[in-house]
Parts: sequence; C-alpha cells; structure tokens
Amino acid sequence: MVMQVDTLARPKQFLIGTFVIWATAIVTMYASASVEQSNGEPSLLLMISILTGAVAGLAYLVSLGNIASRLNKSPIVWVGLAIIFGPFGAIGTFMAMLSAVNSAQAVGGPPPKL
Repeated sequence: MVMQVDTLARPKQFLIGTFVIWATAIVTMYASASVEQSNGEPSLLLMISILTGAVAGLAYLVSLGNIASRLNKSPIVWVGLAIIFGPFGAIGTFMAMLSAVNSAQAVGGPPPKL
C-alpha cells in the first residue's frame, strides 16, 4: 500500500499560523496605540507589535506565494492582490486561498503542472 503524501498540509498550517500572528499583531498595535495616545513616547509593546506585524506580514506573503505556485496559480497575482488592497486584501486572499487548498485536498491534491 502506497501512502499519498499531502503536499499542501504543511504550507496550509504555515499560512494559517502567519495570518493569525499578523492579525494578532495588528490588534495589539491598535490597542497599544490607542492607550499610548495621551503619552508622548511609544511603548515597548507598540514597537514589538509593529516589528512582529512586519515580520509576520512578510512571512504571510511568502507562504501565500508558495501555496499559489503549488496550486498552479500565479503567485504574483495573489501576493499583488494582498498588497494592493491592504488589510482587506490579506483577509480576502487568506479566505480564498484557504478555500482553494481545502478543495484541492478534497480532490486528492493539486492539479499536475503542465
């Protein structure tokens, strides 16, 4: 019996993880910026959340492009949509790519490359 390796399982987990970290950093930035608005200097929490948001956002774009290429979709288009439309683009591309990965896993894997 030959075991079929799911080539989309690990990238899907990475996509979900980076998106959750990015969204958490955005919420933390907003919360700490609104609290620190009265004080003149930014807090350490705000600086850490900005750095975390930048790193997680970049990792999300890389994982989005990786999964898009595995599904034979254009990584430039997917990453471009996520960048052009800002946070709403990242949320939209996350939901659309997650749906594409789930349907590819249901059929048995990504389509073969031509």
